[in-house]
Amino acid sequence: MTEPPLGVDPNPQEIRAHMAYNLDTCHVWSDSGPMFGAIDQGEELVPPIWAVKRAEELGQSGISWRERMSGRSSTNSSS
Repeated sequence: MTEPPLGVDPNPQEIRAHMAYNLDTCHVWSDSGPMFGAIDQGEELVPPIWAVKRAEELGQSGISWRERMSGRSSTNSSS
């Protein structure tokens, strides 16, 4: 089952709920860790290193990856 994409300007609670599957999977994604801390502060999350490398291999930008992951791209394969 695929989650619906986030809205155009999601609030921290929506992003936190959307990323909940990562909660407490490691120290970075612990409830008090840096990723959820950044979400709570309204910071934009950076794409993972593997996604940046793959985008570069495909001649794409990190922005295109973010658009696909948010469901805002017409090339989103999860639809």
